Amino acid sequence: MPLISIVTVCRNAEDSIEAMLASVAAQRGRAIEHVVIDGASTDGTLEILERWRQHLAVLVSEPDGGIADAFNKGVARASGAWLMFLNADDRLGPNQIARAAATLERTGADGVFGDLVCEDGLGRPLHRIAGDPNYAAWIDRAFPALNHPTLLVRRDLFDEIGGFDPSLRVAMDYDWCLRAHRAGARFVYDPEIAGHYRLGGASDRQWLRAASELRTISIRHGLPPATAWPIWGGRVARAAAQRLLGRILPGQVHAALRRRVNRSHRTA
Repeated sequence: MPLISIVTVCRNAEDSIEAMLASVAAQRGRAIEHVVIDGASTDGTLEILERWRQHLAVLVSEPDGGIADAFNKGVARASGAWLMFLNADDRLGPNQIARAAATLERTGADGVFGDLVCEDGLGRPLHRIAGDPNYAAWIDRAFPALNHPTLLVRRDLFDEIGGFDPSLRVAMDYDWCLRAHRAGARFVYDPEIAGHYRLGGASDRQWLRAASELRTISIRHGLPPATAWPIWGGRVARAAAQRLLGRILPGQVHAALRRRVNRSHRTA
């Protein structure tokens, strides 16, 4: 069975990282190495990582140039044939890795992804984002629900198309997935795969920058600016309204409303 590398990048993540570490250690049925790249944390993150040291193949703690730079450090240190990225706010579902690996073997695809259960700061499920099996139809215009924390890919894709763009601070995963798609990579959706993501990470906090980077990336890869700018405007308006409602509505009510207006959002 191919070795699977799980790359985690983190900084000052003492509130969430232990649940992520436990979810990786609980996986069964596949050979896994866990590579952790810490950006010189100043809270209790390193103490937690040291407690889990026996479960880690690589642990590096040093300053970095941002998330993309840390991702690339992890890729350089990973030795598995398949690779996935699991940040400190993410968590694997039971048997998620074994299921994803079996789907890759069965389909011969370059990558596999599933659904993503979004949780509040206390780890309570709010809604489930269904993966988009038709992602290829519109990946050149927006980031479809490839649900990056569930995406398991061939390691040699990074040799073919390169790593993450360090000039991007938030949307480097969209840029990489779009480059993979344009290079001919085929990803498949498995609805039985479900990862977990705690809201409040970098892409949530920097949502306006994320929207701007999505626009820049799509134009860089050939989308006309006259198309990209209106898409950006609509995305910003929707995101602003969503965050306003999130502040004034109870969490479960807000999640129910999002499910009514967004077809990819399901009951957790």
